[in-house]
Amino acid sequence: MTRSECRTPEGPGPRVKRRRRGGFTLIEMIAVALLMALVAALTLPNLGMRGSQATLDEARSLASLLEFARQRAVMTGTPQRVVLDLDEQLYWLEDQAGGDSEEETGLPIRWSEESEIPMQAPRESEREFQLARGPVSRPMSPTPGVWIAAVDTAEGRVERGQVHLPFAWDGSSEGTEVWIAGDGGHQVLLGLAPLADRIRIVRVD
Repeated sequence: MTRSECRTPEGPGPRVKRRRRGGFTLIEMIAVALLMALVAALTLPNLGMRGSQATLDEARSLASLLEFARQRAVMTGTPQRVVLDLDEQLYWLEDQAGGDSEEETGLPIRWSEESEIPMQAPRESEREFQLARGPVSRPMSPTPGVWIAAVDTAEGRVERGQVHLPFAWDGSSEGTEVWIAGDGGHQVLLGLAPLADRIRIVRVD
């Protein structure tokens, strides 16, 4: 009698994982796309907020200089003015020179017998302005990504050259609006009223 050998059929054993040669699966590509979208959603608003805050901070800095000029004019009785250079993107404070008087030089003014003594005070338009002394004696520039875009005066809008924002000896000024712009389309309006005690700051964006 011949013995028959019974063989158990081989079941499916563990499959050897094959290493993928290259490329991404559809699920991996979707996961990467979602991750990039999440990073952009978290980053872009922060960049926009930084640009908006930088524009607002620059407007506040210029407003502080304007308020300082107003108070300085009242306390010293000397006209002041803030100069905005839109081409060079600089701004600084100037005061009106009083001339070479005895109080400033310490020497009395001597007139010759043949000279005519002027009895009337010179007009303010004839007096020259000079760079103010002290902590604000240097021109300042806006922070990177922020600039002075335009100035609205009584004569119209100015976008080039220099603009003077004067303050009389009593602190009064001309009605002026200064537009501060920044990257990302951010804008801040700085309003200077003739007789107002405060400078208006309005965030346009």
